[in-house]
Amino acid sequence: LEEENGYIQYLLAAFEIPEKRDDDIDLDEYLLDSNAGESNEPDGEEILNRKTPAESVDELQTRLDVMKNKIAMKYLQRKNKKPISETKQERKKLKKEKELKKKLNKIKKNSLKNERLKHERAEAADEGKVKLDADSKSKFSQQRIFNVDSKIVFSKFDFADSEKKKKGLETDARKLLKNVVNEKRKLAELKDEDREKYAEVKNDLAWKKAFDKTEGKKLKDDAEILVKKIKRRKNEVQKSKQQWKERQQKVEHQKEQRQKKRTDNLKKRSDQKKNKKLKKLAKKGKIIPGF
Repeated sequence: LEEENGYIQYLLAAFEIPEKRDDDIDLDEYLLDSNAGESNEPDGEEILNRKTPAESVDELQTRLDVMKNKIAMKYLQRKNKKPISETKQERKKLKKEKELKKKLNKIKKNSLKNERLKHERAEAADEGKVKLDADSKSKFSQQRIFNVDSKIVFSKFDFADSEKKKKGLETDARKLLKNVVNEKRKLAELKDEDREKYAEVKNDLAWKKAFDKTEGKKLKDDAEILVKKIKRRKNEVQKSKQQWKERQQKVEHQKEQRQKKRTDNLKKRSDQKKNKKLKKLAKKGKIIPGF
């Protein structure tokens, strides 16, 4: 009886059958026929609702039959469950097709709109380009100006001539000093030979210097200034050389210091290893001086 009762409880737990029957389910038709007339034996519903173990084999068998009937009923209910109607499926299908068609129409409209806008922009760009070319040609023809060298000038001021003149300026102080000294020497020689020619050359040089000043040129014909400039440049070169030399010495010194530090570290590490080995040997019992 205990084994049968355990098996029934296992079935109840496995199929998750409630302890009490639902009010809307009538179990009378699934129950076994009871004896006619008044009887002291309990009916199927009372047996099913009992929580106490079965007292006899007949009671246990009755419970088992009731359970089988109930399980069969649930199985039939699940099997005969109505599927989704075909009309509902068709409705869903039509709805999806309608949405898809709507999206396709929207994409088509957008593509046509984009093509139209693209075409309009291209036409507008072509018109603007033609207009711009015509305006630029007219402006170019109006502003076309030529300078002395028959070259086109694109602005109100012609800087070509001034740039051309600035190209040949001498900047080397030594060469300029040499030219000044040679000029003075030639003038001194000419003064001794022919005073009239000397006066004429001197006058020409004065006019030339005056014209150079008006054009904005810097006159570099003062010997004293040129000598000072040469000395200053010489001092700068000497100073630069000295700084470079000091820098090289500093770099070399730093290099030596780093090398020395590395050598000291290597020696220190080697000595530590030696001392460690000697200490180990001394611990083992070997006689080593100093340990």
